[in-house]
Amino acid sequence: MRIAKWYYLPMVVLFAALPMTGCRQMIKEAFKTPKVELLEVELDSNPSKDARTPWRFVLTMTVDNPNPYPLSVSRFVYTGMIGGEVVAEGEQADETRIAASGVTTVRVPITLKPGAFETAARQVITKKSLSWEINGAIGLQTHLMGVVRIPFSKSGNYDMFYILKRMGIGLN
Repeated sequence: MRIAKWYYLPMVVLFAALPMTGCRQMIKEAFKTPKVELLEVELDSNPSKDARTPWRFVLTMTVDNPNPYPLSVSRFVYTGMIGGEVVAEGEQADETRIAASGVTTVRVPITLKPGAFETAARQVITKKSLSWEINGAIGLQTHLMGVVRIPFSKSGNYDMFYILKRMGIGLN
């Protein structure tokens, strides 16, 4: 008689685990992934004062939260590259509140290594252009799923002749 009761234990555990997997699927359906867009990168320090000190920039991003509840940015990780060389990388843990069902602008300071622009200057001289790229991820703290990582990326290329022309320095 006692042996027969032990056969019921695996069935009870199996039936108890089924609702847990169903709840996990419901949580995934209830959470809508926010969209992160990097709008601009702007210089925040004056590099002409001392070229050996790190250059500070500010990344301006928008986070579009489609969820009916607010979220918090708990972590920010980034890597910046100029001409294929890593010139900035870091991690910050500043808490920023993201409004429910709306778009919030987030500004994050980053620092570039002082010697990074030597490589960029070489690239400008040899290729007459400057390519750049910023990659990273924002960690959003949610009530239902813990921290959700949302990647972002932006890249571009500056043609030096175009920049000089816009500055009023014409080359014929």
